[in-house]
Amino acid sequence: MNNIFKTICLVLTGAALASCTLDFPKESEYPFLSGNTGQTPEITFSGQKDIAVGKTGGEFKGSFKSNLPWVAESLVDWIEITSDKRGMGGNGETELTFKVTRNTTLKSRTGQIRVSVTSDAAACIKVVQEPSLPEDLGNEWFIKPGATGKGSSWEDATDLGEALKACATADKLYLAAGTYTPTQYAGGSSDADKTFLLTQNVRIYGGYPANPKAGDAADPAVNKTILSGNESSTRHVFIIAAPKDDDYSIQINGITVRGGCNTSTKAGSNKLNGEYFFTGYGAGVYVLGSKVKFTNCFIKDNKSVKFACGMFSTNNSYVEMEHCEITDNMVENGNAAGIHNAGTMILRNCGIRRNGCTKNSLVGGFYNYDTDKKLKTAKAYLYSCEFENNSGSTNWKRVSNFYGRENSFSVIVNTTFYGSDAGNAPIAIFGKGVTDTEAYIISCTVAGNKSSSPDVCSGIAQVESKVKVYNSIVSGNKGGRDGIWAIQSTMNELIDQRTETVSYSINAEKVFGDDDVMSGLLFDPEKMLGKASNGVVPLIGAGNPALTNGMTADQLKSIKSGRKPEIDETEVVKDQKGNPRTGKVMGAYVGK
Repeated sequence: MNNIFKTICLVLTGAALASCTLDFPKESEYPFLSGNTGQTPEITFSGQKDIAVGKTGGEFKGSFKSNLPWVAESLVDWIEITSDKRGMGGNGETELTFKVTRNTTLKSRTGQIRVSVTSDAAACIKVVQEPSLPEDLGNEWFIKPGATGKGSSWEDATDLGEALKACATADKLYLAAGTYTPTQYAGGSSDADKTFLLTQNVRIYGGYPANPKAGDAADPAVNKTILSGNESSTRHVFIIAAPKDDDYSIQINGITVRGGCNTSTKAGSNKLNGEYFFTGYGAGVYVLGSKVKFTNCFIKDNKSVKFACGMFSTNNSYVEMEHCEITDNMVENGNAAGIHNAGTMILRNCGIRRNGCTKNSLVGGFYNYDTDKKLKTAKAYLYSCEFENNSGSTNWKRVSNFYGRENSFSVIVNTTFYGSDAGNAPIAIFGKGVTDTEAYIISCTVAGNKSSSPDVCSGIAQVESKVKVYNSIVSGNKGGRDGIWAIQSTMNELIDQRTETVSYSINAEKVFGDDDVMSGLLFDPEKMLGKASNGVVPLIGAGNPALTNGMTADQLKSIKSGRKPEIDETEVVKDQKGNPRTGKVMGAYVGK
């Protein structure tokens, strides 16, 4: 017999194949007799030639006609033929059914079902299956405080510490309301070293009822889910140390982290998962080289003697926060009460409130600084945030709200700073001895803050750094010199009130156009700034120049930093509360 084959291949997922080139079955496997049949092989598919297969898989079919005996086979183990796999042909249309399992990867995969008859031609039918998303994959863990089950359901719930030890990449952890206390250890074996240690890229969802049942939904605002350090015995409440992954990251939603108490007076140094871990940092949350996103989370009521209190993020970390609150964290004699960022951090619609320094610490709210100044890794992006009633110590080198240090890069957009108190300015960008310290302050309002000395700045302090202020209001601050000032590196001597780096903004009482003071216009904060409410300071008063002399949305979109990530265009065209910027209103809030 002239043993030549014609083959029809059903290609499942991924790239199209130009031809079917895999090895054919042995001749002995075909259900026909040897010898020349005297017939011309004919095989045609009567169904569609392109078949779409979803990520969940399922049952599929194709139909064909063959005038000669045929053999069908699956060439991969995740496709199973469920109809006859061979036939004699010549009996009209034949239906071939097959089952595809769920795609448990984030990439498309290619498999084939081959139908072969005698001929010297080949053809392929292509079928594309979409890959799974990260949230589609992984095991589910059901967690209650103190539970002792295996975590397979709410009725068989386990405790958080056990789940964190056993979970794997892509798993999902569901937490019932209540207070969880740490049982794992990091950096030592004492009670102070107990912590919640996360080393896998998983998703954590808090806010389920205290006694949940299948089908219950999460409501973090009602069902408080608290990771607690007991306020006296835990150095770090929550350590996140999962390695970065190209396909997966950590997602944390609806969790409160509170009650950490770090009494270390030295930074200390250990290794955890191959990364240097400073035991004196991060009483609340410590992010160690991970990529993590927090949503609807609270970091509050943590205390530290010396170093970063609420959250510390290392220089190789990537942290995003949305609709989170960092509140009421206190540090005595070190650096940051709220957040210390040494890597990349992006905040959207977050509140940084009532964080403070009781003795001689650097900043109450946000500290953007990598102690290894040469790395230039500290990058902070703040969009539509509220800094309220934070405090620094009364030393004239101390800052209440935001402190960008040497070689840091900062972008602050649509953010209000008010009601804060410190020895120096509410915002300081300090670049002593280096040339790459830079900040973009766009459509912000800095008002109603106080400094402790008349010889310092009570607005924005620019210290040997590059600071560019656009469409912002810096006015109505008390105690020191209001507005935007260049400061000596000692931070207790003013150089001049900034002009060349200020565009379409209010600088104390002066109204600026494109880097120049606009003649005939003055801003009176007593008459033109309303009372702070709901996180914003509204503009009031007839003839208020801040209402009509700012930048348009198109002008704001044109501001570029040349850094990665770039300033987010979708953020600059709206205000702090999400209202569109349709006019030329300065400051964080365009409403009244």
